[in-house]
Amino acid sequence: MERVTRVMAQVLMLALLALATWQSGASPRPTPPDTDPALPWWTFGLAGAVWWLTLGGAFTRRVAGSTPLSPTRANLAWLVALSLGWAVLMHLHPAFAWVAFPLFVLWLMHQPLRWAVPAVAVLTALVASAELASPDGGLGGVVGPAIGGAACVLGAWTMTRVRQESETRAALVDELRDTRAALAAAHAEAGALAERHRIARDLHDTVVQSFTSVVLLTGAVPEGPDRDPLLDRIEDVARDGLAESRRVVEALRREDGRSLTDALRQAAEAVVDPPTELVVTGTERQLPTATEVGLLRIAQGALGNVTEHAGATRATVTLTFGDDHVRLVVADDGRGGARLDAP
Repeated sequence: MERVTRVMAQVLMLALLALATWQSGASPRPTPPDTDPALPWWTFGLAGAVWWLTLGGAFTRRVAGSTPLSPTRANLAWLVALSLGWAVLMHLHPAFAWVAFPLFVLWLMHQPLRWAVPAVAVLTALVASAELASPDGGLGGVVGPAIGGAACVLGAWTMTRVRQESETRAALVDELRDTRAALAAAHAEAGALAERHRIARDLHDTVVQSFTSVVLLTGAVPEGPDRDPLLDRIEDVARDGLAESRRVVEALRREDGRSLTDALRQAAEAVVDPPTELVVTGTERQLPTATEVGLLRIAQGALGNVTEHAGATRATVTLTFGDDHVRLVVADDGRGGARLDAP
């Protein structure tokens, strides 16, 4: 709608310029007695220049693309040049006074009100002064442009308010859309958390209990020469499975309010022999839930191996946050695995 209004204002200005140029050549200008009523020869050249300037501005992106909310210097210079050329033409012949009305619209459609309103006031004053200075001028020549300028300003103010409200509404819609997306993500995260808790509960009630039963049953067989060595092997495998399943259950039950660093610190503190330290480097950030659970499981498994097989006197869990990666290293001073003194 605004673009159509700007185009119509330019078309109207071109038409009024052409009509005023024809009228100024067809009828002499009103002048005092003993004064030559003929127009200077360069008047028509100036009118043609203003006509061409108006037409050229419609096809210049930096000029035509200016709006009250994002004005451009090129458009301001274009409007000033049009206004100056029009002022000279109106001084030469009153027929050009009608061109002021599309000029009002162009100023108000391309520039902020704080600049456009003073410009409209100046243009109106120029028209009024020219009418009062003309021998045929009168009060109507003053009131008409004043009413026209006021109507244009009121219309532009209304359109500006509508535009601002539309942009505010669009911003609110975008904010609502972002909020709905955040809520959907929160619901999905809550659903994933509930599913993890369900799986952890099922594992605890089935797999963990089964491993516990196997350990208890094999341990109930008395030691002695008649004890089958296979029972010891079964008991060891069951204990390893029980420890691993408990680590999986713990990882699945990790609460959202607890960060990966807190979970790793708790896992390190749970290891009594050897003493284990957690080292975090880089800028800590929240990772996807699946990634955090995977890292926690890896750390728990590695610490279990350190406790059972490494024969170490100390261990370190190092979590490094890079710009586009995360690295987890579990090192100890025992046998195998990553060495504490490794670079």
